[in-house]
Amino acid sequence: MPRVYIHEVVEVDGTRRADYQHHMTANWVPESAAVRRQRCFGVFTLVGSTGPWPRVVNLWEYDSWEDLAHNFSHELGTPGHRDPALARWWAAAASFRKGGHDRILVEHPSNPGVQHWESRGGTAAAAYLHEPGDPRDGVSVTVPIFALNQVSEERCEWLVPGMLKDKVQALLKTLHQRPRSRLVPLPATAEKMTEALCQPETFGHGSLMDALLKLVREATQLPVQRNDIKV
Repeated sequence: MPRVYIHEVVEVDGTRRADYQHHMTANWVPESAAVRRQRCFGVFTLVGSTGPWPRVVNLWEYDSWEDLAHNFSHELGTPGHRDPALARWWAAAASFRKGGHDRILVEHPSNPGVQHWESRGGTAAAAYLHEPGDPRDGVSVTVPIFALNQVSEERCEWLVPGMLKDKVQALLKTLHQRPRSRLVPLPATAEKMTEALCQPETFGHGSLMDALLKLVREATQLPVQRNDIKV
């Protein structure tokens, strides 16, 4: 039986496009995707050179028409045609988007699907939540159980480029006084080192700690070791 997809084109407030994408990936996917028997194939930005904007495209995967119907039952099975469990989500989403339209697609026989893609080393669903104090605060990645043994611990050290500077600065602060004194001001040093670490030939390759130690040794001219940085 072929998989089925919902292709959503969402009209968003141009100044809050990133807020909507975060709201979808961090708040909808972890809370509702499994309950609705859906998988998030991706949340994409439609840029101005490819069509009307500002828009976001969401692509949802279902294993069957029955799963698609199950998803719709969460909306159509209620008096207000809206899932009451997501009342807060809908209220917040209203400030980010203005409307949109959906298409229902049936996969081509050659389409590998989300699970196959992930099992072959494709990326899992990533989400970012800025909610200090919440257990999910920060970046989280949802990995299928069958692909868990393929997750690279070293790759996880790198987080995502936008959060790397804060991690680098926090690690530099743990150095002993002698090497740390040669790196002040730490915020500027962390920014410079992060820029080097985020180069395509470096980011995500091997251990972040090893790459950072190399930069620290070059900057301080001291034989700083891995255990000199506390994690």
